[in-house]
Amino acid sequence: MINKMFRKIFFNLILILFFINFISAFGVSPGKINIDFKPNLTYSFDMNVINSPLRDQDAEITTDLFELNRSIIEEFRNIISLDKTWLSFTKNDAEKKVRIDLKFPEGFSQGGIHELRVGARPYVEKTDGMGMIAENAIRILINVPNEYVSEKYRIIKKLKILNVNSKPVKQGDKAEIEVLIKSESDIVLKDVYAKIKI
Repeated sequence: MINKMFRKIFFNLILILFFINFISAFGVSPGKINIDFKPNLTYSFDMNVINSPLRDQDAEITTDLFELNRSIIEEFRNIISLDKTWLSFTKNDAEKKVRIDLKFPEGFSQGGIHELRVGARPYVEKTDGMGMIAENAIRILINVPNEYVSEKYRIIKKLKILNVNSKPVKQGDKAEIEVLIKSESDIVLKDVYAKIKI
């Protein structure tokens, strides 16, 4: 039992050492930003992107809203802006900065602490070889007090299907299916498409 566990640990260690040269990552700082929300607040800070270990490589600057409740993602969609979305490092560049600007609306439909992320990841061209890409990100925690919460700030992103119509079709023939929809969203919806199960 102990020998089997030792062999498994040893095998995993060998794998880690083998792949260590194929792992690319950047460091970022600060690790976390805390913001107390106020209506129409603007907030800016610098993200430091650290080239460690020092090497020639390019970084993509990313934002994500994946930590948010799905029902409020649209309320946060256009809050973050970056002065750069790409950085190029040489082995002589230890660190570079990206300016992060946040511009908040008058309020939100849900209170509490909401998390956004801004990060950096290596740009790696697709090859047949193996490699791992790690993304490091700053956690931006936004505390929204209940006094700034109202349903009037909810952004609805919804379509209503009014009618689905198709002419009769014989086996082997093609058919056109028409889907009539109505937008009940209070924003312009792009890239609308339908999946139809028959």
